[in-house]
Amino acid sequence: MSSGITPHERRVRENKARRQVIADLEALIRSSTGTVPAARVLAVFEQVASSLPADSKLLATFNGLATRLRREGSGRIAESGLRQVVARMRRDADDLARQLEARDAQLRAKHGG
Repeated sequence: MSSGITPHERRVRENKARRQVIADLEALIRSSTGTVPAARVLAVFEQVASSLPADSKLLATFNGLATRLRREGSGRIAESGLRQVVARMRRDADDLARQLEARDAQLRAKHGG
């Protein structure tokens, strides 16, 4: 736990980051005319990644996506592809949220909160 936060806190921060990426990508999709500049998608992942702890697995995932986007250059990304990314991230975020809520309930019961 090199970042000084508990695993539960790390997961909460990671889920908040996922939700932010989802919101930012949805905004790009809404403002698009079928494709989105790769540079704008890259900026979303880089900005959100900066809020994650160094030992975050999600940080490694976001950094990997950013590297691929950089390598592909200044092209455009199909809106349909981004919608698929958003849908998968939303499922992951919803699944993790259910786990976090269950853990929060356990902690409240344990600590009388």
